Amino acid sequence: MKFRYLVRLDMKFSFISTRELEAVIGDNDGISMEKISDREIVINSDADLSKIFLRLASVKEAYLLISDISEIEKHMSRGLRSRLGYYIPYTISILNFHKNPREANSMLRKIVDDFPWIKISLNSPQLEIRLFGENLGIKLPVGRDIILNRDPKYRPYAPPAAMESLLSRVLVNLTGIRSGGVFLDPFCGTGSIALEAAEIGMRVICIDINPRAVEAAMMLLHKYYGHECVEIRVGDARNLPFADRFIDGIATDPPYGISSPTFGVSINKLYEDFLSEARRILKPRAKLVICHTPSVPLREFASKIGLEYEHEFSMRIHSKLWRIISILRAG
Repeated sequence: MKFRYLVRLDMKFSFISTRELEAVIGDNDGISMEKISDREIVINSDADLSKIFLRLASVKEAYLLISDISEIEKHMSRGLRSRLGYYIPYTISILNFHKNPREANSMLRKIVDDFPWIKISLNSPQLEIRLFGENLGIKLPVGRDIILNRDPKYRPYAPPAAMESLLSRVLVNLTGIRSGGVFLDPFCGTGSIALEAAEIGMRVICIDINPRAVEAAMMLLHKYYGHECVEIRVGDARNLPFADRFIDGIATDPPYGISSPTFGVSINKLYEDFLSEARRILKPRAKLVICHTPSVPLREFASKIGLEYEHEFSMRIHSKLWRIISILRAG
């Protein structure tokens, strides 16, 4: 069975969304992607990818494209999940009815004639359909709505510098780790990135040199969100308590602002020493996703230490601060 999807991206993450998709989907000969515009991608796949969209942060909307209305019943029998939960979908609506009233009316008449057990509901549809020229799109659930519910503003405590939940999920996804893999954030702060890794089902380890940050991370992950299996401890990212080649992937946001505490170590020295330690503990071909400013010569450090520098992306924080997201790979 072939699957064809249309994905609409969050323009805030357009600079990195394709890379997130590729990292989560992984190497698969049965999948191809075609960029339609800056915000739309068509994915062709031999496998059902609907669960993938629940993990991604940069996808705003996802549609399963079908060319024939008769395919609706086939996909209903597969138990498509609506935004309201798991249902046998008897009620549907057409999302862009007002833009294509003639085509939409024709579509509705055919649905009612062919599938009398399907009802039309504008208020609480269990299946939503969008018209895309000659194709129909069955709307699929995406994960970003749930991810946004974990944003710092909804937490009992979050410092001003706490990373937003969508970006935290993007960083975790860029590592390409699968559920059950060993994930590390050695500059965990209050635990924003680690929280998203735990939600995916990874084995999460959090470390921070600041005891107060570790205490806050414990409250967030263990008490508030119930991820009691997450290992949280005070420690130094330059001297990590792990065996060689133990970690499946790292995503982290070390200190880099003017007012960021580095406990007496220069920022460049902190990054260089950490990269050396990361190279030791990462499994072969495992990835390190790390944030930094343009002033940190990360590419130079990576080359000297023996980490492969794959990609970098720029993200503006405010008028005086840019964040660089770099992806490195262990040899």
